[in-house]
Amino acid sequence: MRRKTILRLTAVILAVTALAGTAASEMTRPAAAVQYYDDVAGHWAAGVINRWNALGALEEFPSGTFRPNDYITRAEFFSLVVHAMGAAFPEIPSRFHDVGDYDWHKNSVMAAVTMGLAEGYPDGTMRPGGNLLRQDAATILGRAIGLASDSPWPLSRFTDGSAVSSYAETYVAAFVENGFLGGYPDGTLRPRAFIRRSEAVNMLNNMFPNVYLPELSIHNVMLSGASLNAGVMVMSNHAEITN
Repeated sequence: MRRKTILRLTAVILAVTALAGTAASEMTRPAAAVQYYDDVAGHWAAGVINRWNALGALEEFPSGTFRPNDYITRAEFFSLVVHAMGAAFPEIPSRFHDVGDYDWHKNSVMAAVTMGLAEGYPDGTMRPGGNLLRQDAATILGRAIGLASDSPWPLSRFTDGSAVSSYAETYVAAFVENGFLGGYPDGTLRPRAFIRRSEAVNMLNNMFPNVYLPELSIHNVMLSGASLNAGVMVMSNHAEITN
């Protein structure tokens, strides 16, 4: 990967409060809520699930059971990402046929759209209940921080690296190169396999291992990775990573 500067993270967060025709006073940020999950004890991802739960990123996931081995839906992933990034939630009507204004995920979906993380489908749907592919999770997060690789060569280490779709190739390659997305013992990457809830939270944790979010307002984040050396994002001021 060439040396580059990543400046987009602050921009996408601030974009949520700059909706056309929507005043900042009309934007709302949900209060952090720590849920109780009785089915993560002993799970390999228990530590990272509990960590991001304590940070408020799982606020919209129902309390009681997290179901870490279930496949995460598109709406759940959007909720996870926008909460983890401390984004304000736009109080604007849904523009998708299958996202109602009173659905629990409406604000998360519209925040993701405003941040440029999701566009929906040509038929006017968002398909919030659809499961998310591993390559799509990397694509959404890659768009969120402006991280893409200049070369697909990192994918060549996997026997199925060529199965990555063209729209996701640069993002998946960057995530593999930086250690945010790993393969399996059999040498596969399985880019078109559905990603589980535990895997989605772990991917986020791999990216941001030193998060500090008092009251869901990110003050600084260390973005970890093999090719990202000591990059510090200061959300309240200027976000820059040079690698």
